[in-house]
Amino acid sequence: MFEDKHELVIQSHVGPYAVKFQEDALKTLDDDFSCSNFYMIDKKIIELYGNKLQNILNSDRYYGISATEEQKSLESFPEHIEFLTSRGLRRNEKLVAIGGGIIQDITA
Repeated sequence: MFEDKHELVIQSHVGPYAVKFQEDALKTLDDDFSCSNFYMIDKKIIELYGNKLQNILNSDRYYGISATEEQKSLESFPEHIEFLTSRGLRRNEKLVAIGGGIIQDITA
C-alpha cells in the first residue's frame, strides 16, 4: 500500500485515501501560518509541541481543545461554535485540525 516512503494509501469502506507523512510537519504548519486559517489544536499537542507552533499560538486564530469524547458530543458543539464566531471565523475560511481523530471529528 505504500506509494512512496512518505505516503500510505488506506482502503476504507468509502474508497481509498492517502495519508502523507512529512518531516517536522508542525514546524511546516507554523511556518505556513495564515490569518485566513483557523487552527483547531489538541491541548496535548500544545503541551508537548507548543514550541513548534509559535506563530499559531501567538495569534488569536487557534482553539485549544481537550481531545475527549465529551468534547465531540452534540452538547459541546454550541460552545465550540460560539468560540469560533467570537474570534471572527467566517465560512470562507479554512479550519485546520492539528491532533488525532477526535480533533478531526470536531473540526469536520
